[in-house]
Amino acid sequence: MQVPAYGNTKPVPFAAAIMQSTALESTMAFNISFNATAAIAVSANCNATDSFSTSPAMIDCLRSLPMETLLNLTLDFINPTLANNDRDIFLPTVDQDFLPDLASSLVAEGKLPKIPFMAGWQEDDATLFTNSVIETNADTRAFFEVYYPDLNSTTLTNLLNLYPVDKFTANITANKSAELYRAAHIFRDILLTCPSAYFGSSMAKKYANVFDPTPSDYDLAKWYPGSWSAFAHWSMPSVEGKRTLEARSSAFPNGEGEGEVYVVGGGKPGMRGPGLERLDESCGFLNSEVVIEQLKY
Repeated sequence: MQVPAYGNTKPVPFAAAIMQSTALESTMAFNISFNATAAIAVSANCNATDSFSTSPAMIDCLRSLPMETLLNLTLDFINPTLANNDRDIFLPTVDQDFLPDLASSLVAEGKLPKIPFMAGWQEDDATLFTNSVIETNADTRAFFEVYYPDLNSTTLTNLLNLYPVDKFTANITANKSAELYRAAHIFRDILLTCPSAYFGSSMAKKYANVFDPTPSDYDLAKWYPGSWSAFAHWSMPSVEGKRTLEARSSAFPNGEGEGEVYVVGGGKPGMRGPGLERLDESCGFLNSEVVIEQLKY
């Protein structure tokens, strides 16, 4: 959220950005953060008269509490609600100042600064926070109905159809079903993969110079940390004469198209087209205006 802050009406206090988690935040348009803050304030006796107040006095009261007290009150609120969140209850909020509009609107309108940035995801990024007891298509559907209640029945059906369960493999040793990995993959694309692609595409359309490295076969333990540091220092993950990725390229070299992604490590590292993991199809669906509106960001 630091990148689209203030709708690009103020200079950013950094030269480049590395998005280590989601590029945007689905469900930020819900009242999740507001409701959580109000409930915790009531538990802390900081808001005993009006459970919907966001007064300066309430905020001052919360700030006066010891960190341990505030943390314990927060955990007491979070734990009973784990069925419909992954402990992610304090989300970016449109305040007409730092965030003048929803993240999706700021990105769609190109209200972004001209800076280099990197974004990415891992193959099983969302597996750890997907309900581990999922075994059937009905389980998967119920999981997303809870997390994203504004996804209508047609949208959810179309989404699930993009991810046939026979494309996923069960982990018999860990007693994890193929359906679980299917659900986790969908969850990953909603949270991490497709927002990153959406963000990158918007940046490319505006500036036609979004950066991503080119293929190289390297030892991650030696080369990738160097590239990370190089990007922070020079805004480039590959620097000649340094222990970094061997070369670089743009995900959107012409500022248009569906873009490419760089696969780090594994059996086939390097630049790959949008057909990788059918991202062109799944992200084309998840990044459509209709679905973004239902995902509430």
